[in-house]
Order: sequence, then structure tokens, then C-alpha cells
Amino acid sequence: MLRKLLKKEVIDVYAQENFVRLEDYIREEPILKTGFKFLSMTLEAPSYPATVSYPHRLGFLPMDVIVTRNIGSYTLEYDDFTDLTIAVTITGPVELRMFVGTYAEGRTI
Repeated sequence: MLRKLLKKEVIDVYAQENFVRLEDYIREEPILKTGFKFLSMTLEAPSYPATVSYPHRLGFLPMDVIVTRNIGSYTLEYDDFTDLTIAVTITGPVELRMFVGTYAEGRTI
């Protein structure tokens, strides 16, 4: 979460206006209204296929995942996500990098 900018303490009116514009941009940019957390994980199991749980530590049930890199075969088990973990079915060792969170239209900073 973005801390409130101290706009009124800035004497320069142009700098003050830039702070206003910056706050407006952050408030309206969709990817910034997510509460996303970046996760990097290596998943393995004694036998395959297997469904493994990985802690996300968000404190809420994530609804959205943006995978930025993957090595191996996997399926995200959205129905088995909890407020503590995400569930992934793997058919062998998997490496994943992803953003996990929930997009919320109207979320304010």
C-alpha cells in the first residue's frame, strides 16, 4: 500500500501538482490495485502426478495468478486455493515464478 504523500508540505506548486498526478495514476492503474505478491517456487513430490500446496502468506484468498516463468508441466487448482496456500498439480519437478493476488476494481490507495 502506498503511504499518503505529503503534498501540502511541498512549497513548489509544480512539484505539488506532480504528486497529485502520481497519486491519480497509482489509484487508477489496474495492475496496482491487486495486493499481488511475487512467488518463486520449486515444486517436487515423491510420486507423480501430485497436487502440492505452496504458502502464499497473503492473508486472503487469491483469485488471480500471473505466471512470469515456468519450467515443467503444472495445473493451477484454483478451487483448492485457500487464504494460506495455492494448490498446484504437477507431473514432474516444476519451477514457477508468479504474481498471486486479487484484482479489485475500485480499490483505493
